[in-house]
Amino acid sequence: MWNGSRFCGQNGKTVLSAHVTKHFREIEDTEIGSVVTMQTGYGLYKYEVIDKKIFSANDDSLLLADDGNETLVMYTCYPFESRIRKQRIALICRKIEGKVFDEN
Repeated sequence: MWNGSRFCGQNGKTVLSAHVTKHFREIEDTEIGSVVTMQTGYGLYKYEVIDKKIFSANDDSLLLADDGNETLVMYTCYPFESRIRKQRIALICRKIEGKVFDEN
């Protein structure tokens, strides 16, 4: 989980990253409109994929910008077939189901 991002249900941006060799390999083939399900210890959340972006490894503006909407961004290194991965590929998703996070 990206440092400073929100938990699912906190009305902000949740950012997750993982290694392409073990996780998130399917990001490249995921279609707009697909549903991503997140099971947490406090509830189930569903997100619809609304965009897919490729960006520079040096550009974290996509990860930091939080407009207050409940979104999920999942990203990994890219391109997959390259040994030197200077880019990242991300799915941008909007929440379609899930309760508000309650810290109590």
